[in-house]
Amino acid sequence: MPTFKVIKLSPSAVQAQEWDKLVSQAYSYDFYHLSGYHQLAEKLGEGKAIFLAYQEGEYFIGLPLLLRNLSYIEGLERFNWLDATSVYGYAGPVSSHHELPKSVICNFIEKISDYLYNNRIVSVFSRLHPILGNHSIIKDIGEVSYMGETVAINLNTELSEQWQYYSSNHKRNIKKLRRLKARVFLDKKLAFLEKFWELYTETMQRVKASNHYFFSLDYFKSLFNINNTTNFCSFHLFLCEIEENIVSGGIFSECNGIVQYHLGATANVWLKYAPLKLVFDEVRLWAYRRGNRWFHLGGGVGATQDSLFRFKAGFSPIRFPFYTWKWIIRPKVYETLVRARQNWYESLGKTFPSNKNFFPKYRQ
Repeated sequence: MPTFKVIKLSPSAVQAQEWDKLVSQAYSYDFYHLSGYHQLAEKLGEGKAIFLAYQEGEYFIGLPLLLRNLSYIEGLERFNWLDATSVYGYAGPVSSHHELPKSVICNFIEKISDYLYNNRIVSVFSRLHPILGNHSIIKDIGEVSYMGETVAINLNTELSEQWQYYSSNHKRNIKKLRRLKARVFLDKKLAFLEKFWELYTETMQRVKASNHYFFSLDYFKSLFNINNTTNFCSFHLFLCEIEENIVSGGIFSECNGIVQYHLGATANVWLKYAPLKLVFDEVRLWAYRRGNRWFHLGGGVGATQDSLFRFKAGFSPIRFPFYTWKWIIRPKVYETLVRARQNWYESLGKTFPSNKNFFPKYRQ
């Protein structure tokens, strides 16, 4: 008998355990799908986390989402509607098998469609996971859009082969750092977490990042607290030290054979040495020794081929396609909300933003 359930996180640990138990049934997943990461998103005020789970025989599909109240948006205060989005990073659906019967996918879509419609959810937006290729599950509903590429290192190949694909510039910088006796270490006790947070804040200020990319020290502490609540995945802080100075570092996750670069930083005064390159190289060696399959570096800001993407591309020629999913569940309500936002902008004497790629439009 097919079953459909909706798991909502609460102060009780039971729901979180059920959430993660379902995720563990998937043939592949990442930390972005786990309850702990969604609890952190809730704590940051990004929405209320839910996990939509459909089971039919041996097949399972699950979709984690964050529900947001639209009445908090200026100009939409009078509207009692919700929309849904994904957590920061690469999420989307998980499934028990890489290949699923079309009938199972159709039944899953029917169930989530009914739930979202009946619970006044206007639209859904989700970033999808490049390595999992989970866009295939929801490609027939809404709009799946190709956004760009991400970079990954295949850890199933020999270390010498991995190094061979580094750019000459990356090799040169890494060798120079080793001559300077730069040291990369895993900060297991998080003794330098506050120092890393300071470097991260400095880095975001340097690159003029949007407010979305600034995180508090409490966020970093909460991120590592996830390690205490799950056996599925873990976060690790790697730091680079030169002349007794912490000059660079990064937070990396390890989950189901995938090591993922999450956040990184470099001190302004040490930027010319590019110490983050040495951090990446040491994490690669660490991930290889632990038997992981992929070291996923990610892509550029907004999936563009910017300087960040080019930096990552210097480590590997392997590319994965990055997709996003946009789904309007209530088209008439959606258009009403867009017009309301346009009217609000006009009442202030401003022009409504016209970024055709932004979704949903009423949140511009």
